[in-house]
Amino acid sequence: MANGVPEPRWLLLIHQIPPKPAYFRVKIWRRLQTMGAVAIKNSVYVAPKTDETQEDFEWLLREIVKGGGDASICEARFIEGLGKLCVSRSTW
Repeated sequence: MANGVPEPRWLLLIHQIPPKPAYFRVKIWRRLQTMGAVAIKNSVYVAPKTDETQEDFEWLLREIVKGGGDASICEARFIEGLGKLCVSRSTW
């Protein structure tokens, strides 16, 4: 906790993937499912902030860009609205 503000507890992957080829979208979606990321919007996925999650998201970002898309990774903490109970997975 820095200056009374809690450290970010989540990582967000925000992406825009070209519609074709379809297999590329499926490849990215499957990888997100495998790592346990939760979709909170069409192209926004959240997962707990860990070194492993960050490495996975960075790999996905490179794959998305290489495939002609765009992606960003953000650290976040939920203030209102969605919270841990809404995005929790049994593996977290």
